[in-house]
Amino acid sequence: MIDWLTQFPALAAEAGGWSTSPFVAAALIVMGFVFIVAEIFTMSFGFFTLCTIASFVSGIWVAFNIGPVWGWGAVAVVFIGGPAFIVVMIKSLPHTRLGRKLIPENPKQEDVTAAGADGTLPALLGKEGVTLGMCRPVGVAEIEGQRYDVIAEGMAVNPGVRIRVVLVEGNRVVVREIQ
Repeated sequence: MIDWLTQFPALAAEAGGWSTSPFVAAALIVMGFVFIVAEIFTMSFGFFTLCTIASFVSGIWVAFNIGPVWGWGAVAVVFIGGPAFIVVMIKSLPHTRLGRKLIPENPKQEDVTAAGADGTLPALLGKEGVTLGMCRPVGVAEIEGQRYDVIAEGMAVNPGVRIRVVLVEGNRVVVREIQ
C-alpha cells in the first residue's frame, strides 16, 4: 500500500502527459509567484508559503522531466527570479494606489517634536516634585505643575513621594527620592 502511494504522483503524471509539458512547468512556477503575492496580502498562517514551496518544487520537477536545460532554467528562475520579484514588489508597492492605502505616509519633519525639544527639560535639573504613580523605575511625576515621564534612580519609588531631578540627558529625566 505504501509503495503505491509513493509512486502515485509519477504514475499520474505519466498517464496524463503533463510531466513533460513546458506549459505545466511554467504554470506551476507562475503559481508560486502568485502564492507569494497572496502570502504578503493575506494572513494565511503559512498556508500560502507551503503552497509556494510545493508549486516551485513541482515546477522544477516537471522541468527536469523535460530535460536538464529546462530543469536548471527553472531552478534559476526560482532562486534568482524569486528574490528579485520580492524586492521589486516591496520597492514598487509604496508607489501604487493600493500601497499608499496600506502603508502610512512618513510624518513631516515640522510635525515631529521630541519631548523636551523646547528646551524645558534641562531647566528641571535640581527641581523638586511628587510622583503621581509607582516609578519602577519608569513613571510619571509632577514637577512645577507639569507632568513628566521620569526614571527613578536605583529602587522603585511609591506614588506621592517627593523627588528631586538629579540628571537630564536628552529626553531622560532621572529622579531621586528625597529622604
